[in-house]
Amino acid sequence: MSKLDNLRFYSCIRCGLDNCLGCQKLIEFKKVFTLYIYSNGIPELLLLAKESNNTFYINLFNNLFYLDCKNFLSNLTIKYKYNYIILPVLKQERILNSSWHPTNLFYDVFTEIFAEIKEFSSDTNNIVLLPSQFTKKLKKQSLVPKKNRDHNYKDFELKNIYFDLKLLKNFDSKISNKILILDDVLTSGQTALMMQKYFSNFFPSTEWHFFSLFRSPQKME
Repeated sequence: MSKLDNLRFYSCIRCGLDNCLGCQKLIEFKKVFTLYIYSNGIPELLLLAKESNNTFYINLFNNLFYLDCKNFLSNLTIKYKYNYIILPVLKQERILNSSWHPTNLFYDVFTEIFAEIKEFSSDTNNIVLLPSQFTKKLKKQSLVPKKNRDHNYKDFELKNIYFDLKLLKNFDSKISNKILILDDVLTSGQTALMMQKYFSNFFPSTEWHFFSLFRSPQKME
């Protein structure tokens, strides 16, 4: 746990600045938050938890990150009063195979957050948690060469996402809503930008925030 504390994300490891908005790559987001640097064994643990579907690694991952993630996101939810919180987009094959994903952690985190906040406030009644999934089979981005990732995301066929439009029945386009997009790892930022671009079709005139549990160290290009 002491070694894990050394990986806390106190400032941007790309540019060295505090409150970095993503090295000017994520300008669509007013706020970008990250908890930990994605290194020193974390990638290996995340891969084991996601791909092996082994309860030992899943429990270990939850024991290490659940409470910190919950406390941080609870503070964000109370401070910014989000209208919509968008869970990481899952691939269909992962849903069908019932494999674990950090989306499960985020879902449990917000279930607990809403229950705790509801005890002293009704603000959570107006928050909508949006699950979503890709409608087509995608290559794992970790297996796609970095130089090809931008090209993949520019292919609209790869960006089709499904979510339940009924969840938007009370949406008022005249109100400037605050929306938080979640993901487990921030690397090149292409997934975050893709999700923001897609969901902006349904949420005009909004304030976008982004949260990732981990952030990959990369040099500015």
